[in-house]
Order: sequence, then structure tokens, then C-alpha cells
Amino acid sequence: MSSSMRASTALLMSLVLGGCRREASVTFLRRAAPEQVEVSSTQRLALRVLVGLGEGVEPQEHEREVRLRARVERSSRGQVVRWLEHSGVAALEGRSFTVGAGRASSIEGGGVLDGEQAAETVALAHQVAGPDAVQVALMREPLLVGASAPHLDAAFVVLARRALGSSAVVSNAALRLEGSSDTRATFSASLDAVTISGPVTMRLQLHGTLEVRRADTAPLALTLEGPVEVSTTPSEDEPRVSGKGSFTLTRRVSALESVDQPPVSASERLTTLHAMFDR
Repeated sequence: MSSSMRASTALLMSLVLGGCRREASVTFLRRAAPEQVEVSSTQRLALRVLVGLGEGVEPQEHEREVRLRARVERSSRGQVVRWLEHSGVAALEGRSFTVGAGRASSIEGGGVLDGEQAAETVALAHQVAGPDAVQVALMREPLLVGASAPHLDAAFVVLARRALGSSAVVSNAALRLEGSSDTRATFSASLDAVTISGPVTMRLQLHGTLEVRRADTAPLALTLEGPVEVSTTPSEDEPRVSGKGSFTLTRRVSALESVDQPPVSASERLTTLHAMFDR
């Protein structure tokens, strides 16, 4: 083979390999939080339940769907949450609250929220006020496609408990980077969870995807779905209940205004992370 042919072959191989080369690691930056986002979520539980009252009892079909949509804005006094829709809590629909110091105060009047309504409103506001556990984990270090990252899995447990309820016991949580473009990254997600409410125990095996924007670690979409098993604690006073079904959770976050600011430097990100962990 002539020297010119060897040079041409080498050049061709370098072009082919260069075109097929994948990014060695994926980094995530932190920018200023968007001034305004809209969050929409749908949670659906479908069950086929058998009540142990004796022979010949027909299974009962139960289905529950909760939809919510809200706008969260930054303000000089904290965060403003405007509930546009909440099929589970009609009292919240059409109302706006200022969130600060862990409290949600009605803008239209009517005092301060408490209980689950307050917890849900405050948690929603925190999506704009600061990064969640997964966002903090993503900013710590670059990730390799398909590689495990224990600190990211641990952060996903925190995110899953927020989505499923603070009483949920989450295990086998895994968040794996499957691929990325210049603007976003896609993760596969899986977890097992157990929730207990009174005598009712619910076991879930969920899997799905999480999409994150690389420029600021903002979550764009989360989907979790899988089978559910329900059972009750045996009791002499209550009939035994058992059932199976499915659970689906979809959640989307859209920035309504973009903040055109340069990425924060590595030293500034490190200072921010230290401040978060020292709280």
C-alpha cells in the first residue's frame, strides 16, 4: 500500500471514528432560576379489589385520578403559587398564595394554609426557590452514560418520596443517564415503594424516565408507572381486602420566561454546593 493511500485510509478512519465518538461525560450547569414556571401533573391509580366477605364476592373496580396545574413566580417577598387546577382539592383552584419561611399566605385574603394544602403549596414553590436533591447531585460531578452514581440514586429517593408522599418507604431506587444532547439529558428511573395508610398497605414497582435541562439542571418531565398491590392488616373487626392494579404519574415543568444569564463558574458552583450542604 502506498504512503498516500495509507494517509487517506487513516484520514477516513479518523473521520468515521470522530463522527461516532460519544461524549465521554456529561456535565450540568447552574443558572439563575426562571422567573416563572408552570407545573402540570397527573396521578392515576386503578385497582381491582377483592373484599374477603365470603365466597362468591365479585371484585370491585376503583379508579382515582388527580390532576393539578399551577404557576409559580418569584417575587421580592418569596414565591407566588397560583393554582390553576387541582382536581383533588377544589378549595385551592383559582387561588394564589405567597410562600415564605415555610408558610403559604393567601393573596386574596383568608389567612394562612395549614395541613396537606400548605405542604403541597410550599413544596411546589420550592421548585423555583432552589434546586431539589437530584439537581444538587447532578451539579456535583460529571456523569457517564449508563454508569451508576450512588449519590444520584440517594437523591432520587428524596425526589420519589416527595412525589409519592412523605410516608412512602422507597428502596432499590436507580437513576441512570441514558443519553444527552447539547440541551437536555434523559435518565431511566426505577424504584420500589411501600406506603401505609391506616390498615392499608400499598406496594409499588415503578419505572419511567426523567428529562433534565443541562444548562441549569431544571427538571422538564418525569414519568413513573408500574404495578400496584394492595392489602390490609388482618383484623377481627374488618374484612380482609386485597387487590392489584396500576399506578401512573406524569409531571411536566415549563419555563414561561427565560433568564439569559451566563453559566455560573465552577468555583461559584462549588461555593453554592458547600452552602447547601452546610445548612
